[in-house]
Amino acid sequence: MGQLLGYIPRATATQLSAAMEARCGSVLEGVGFIVGGWDDGDSIGSYGVRVWIGKEALNRIGVNPSAVQRDPYTRSGSASTSLHGASSDLDTGFSNAWETDDDDDSYDLSWYEQLPEADRPAIEMLRKLLATEADPFDRHFQYSVLEHRLYRCRTLYDSALDEYDTTCVAHDAEMATMRAVFLGKWGKVPRLDLYRQMAIRQSKAHDWNAALWWSERGLAVYGEDAAREAAVEDLMKRRIQAVAKLNPQPVQPRTPAATTSGLAAPSLEDLDCKSCGATFQRVKVKGRKPHLCPDCRTRRD
Repeated sequence: MGQLLGYIPRATATQLSAAMEARCGSVLEGVGFIVGGWDDGDSIGSYGVRVWIGKEALNRIGVNPSAVQRDPYTRSGSASTSLHGASSDLDTGFSNAWETDDDDDSYDLSWYEQLPEADRPAIEMLRKLLATEADPFDRHFQYSVLEHRLYRCRTLYDSALDEYDTTCVAHDAEMATMRAVFLGKWGKVPRLDLYRQMAIRQSKAHDWNAALWWSERGLAVYGEDAAREAAVEDLMKRRIQAVAKLNPQPVQPRTPAATTSGLAAPSLEDLDCKSCGATFQRVKVKGRKPHLCPDCRTRRD
């Protein structure tokens, strides 16, 4: 009906946009599925839409289907396993664990097949599973999927983000045991989304002490055993940002006087922030002018 339903995730949009513009006039057809929501006559719950684009459609515009961002907790995948049992492309570890589920009796991921498609009943089922499950490997993935579903529901009901935070705290409390299981199975620690996401959430709330804690906690959990160096580098950047916010360095104002080298002092220009409306200064240079003030750019990052 010509109404906006949502947005393609930024990472996926980067992969698709150039190919779509070059090959099909910026239009790519897919199959939409309505998920979640309810209408019981007394109340109406928010519905969601998921879009599926087939491999053939992606191939037609020159995009490798395996390169497109997908749900990190899905049992599909093509993880390859080395002779030592450690995956050569270990990410969250879920697809790797799924591939060896039948051969490894120490855990059982069959609960994943029973999860409802809709998020709200799936969240309720995951809570019940965590109340009784004892295996740390299964518990890690139950926590991870629960966090993923809760965060995805953040716009559907108000308490989702509070429940997400509580779940991440509980997950972290068991991480020492889980980490030992990761090292025993893979010799590496897979990507752990909760530390990055919690650091981001605290940064957006300007709680820099909490942002620093989650960044350093994640770095300690990874140690020297991270399967993805990019995950470590991301937390290091967030730690640096939090430390800088907690210990700001004074900035000396620039004077308009000419320097001893004979060069004229740079000229400044006033700009208006498109987000908060504040006026800020910058050195006048050629090129595109920033639309956001430094504070808004920091919050967006």
